[in-house]
Amino acid sequence: MCNLFTLAQPVDSITETFEDIEVPDLPTPARYSIRPGEPVATILHDGRPKLTFTQWGLVPSWAKDPSIGQRLTNARGETVKEKPSFKAAFHHHRCLILADGFYEFHPVHGQPWRQPVYFRMQSQQPFAFAGLWEHWQSDNGSELITSTIITTASNQLVQPVHHRMPVILPRSAYALWLDPAVNRPEELEPFLTPFASDVMESFDVSPRIDRSSIDDRSCIAPIPSSKSHQLGLFGED
Repeated sequence: MCNLFTLAQPVDSITETFEDIEVPDLPTPARYSIRPGEPVATILHDGRPKLTFTQWGLVPSWAKDPSIGQRLTNARGETVKEKPSFKAAFHHHRCLILADGFYEFHPVHGQPWRQPVYFRMQSQQPFAFAGLWEHWQSDNGSELITSTIITTASNQLVQPVHHRMPVILPRSAYALWLDPAVNRPEELEPFLTPFASDVMESFDVSPRIDRSSIDDRSCIAPIPSSKSHQLGLFGED
């Protein structure tokens, strides 16, 4: 699963991949603790690729109550093409959700808290999660643009901490993933696999990241490694 991630660096290295991307003149402050329900930097294709902000937690267009988004922050890659909440978006509303790292947690023997572990690229460059987006409108005309992050089985680096991880797309897949003319599962499913672990790194960070009020560079400061990485008490996403 993925319920906490970062985007602390400028997104230029991703947006420059697209020659005609529409980039709004909006502030993009460094974020070290992005949580469900908050705005996430998203590239979607709505006539042309554009960078915008979506609310994390997908609200399907047919939903009566937008609170459903609280339960739809992640979509399993193995079933995304058939689940009612995600099927339409998988075929027509795919997006890139920008990040430069993410957190997972593992239990610590004899302790009531969980140890957070931070994962990022060895290059420390930003990257893109495979995402889906939807447009929702209420009866009174209010609108939401929301998104979800697709997950898959963990790679060798993440697996000792959690059995799931977000789908990280290779840069070569960005244009195809966004292309609304591409909608056959056999063209898309090959991307829904674990990212190569040999270009990633991880380290323990302070448990204070669990506090929603904390959102600064201290969140990703390494601390001495815990010895409890091999404890296997993981929840389902």
